[in-house]
Amino acid sequence: MHTVKHNYTTMPEPISCAGSIDSRGLRFSRAMVFAIEQINNSTELLPGIKLGYEIYDTCASVSVAVHVAFQLFRGTGPGV
Repeated sequence: MHTVKHNYTTMPEPISCAGSIDSRGLRFSRAMVFAIEQINNSTELLPGIKLGYEIYDTCASVSVAVHVAFQLFRGTGPGV
């Protein structure tokens, strides 16, 4: 990851993902999903409350978002 300095005299470059997957972010997402499932399946932790989540892709790329969603669902991909 590199830092971009903006001089605010021109429009910034659009975010580029180049189709790659952030394996660190994917691992964090999987850990969050696991933790929420454990809490929701427990009768002792937060009884009567069900937690939910939404995961957003910061690349604003539908193809990357779908690819990552399928990898997360199947349990495949980086960090598995």
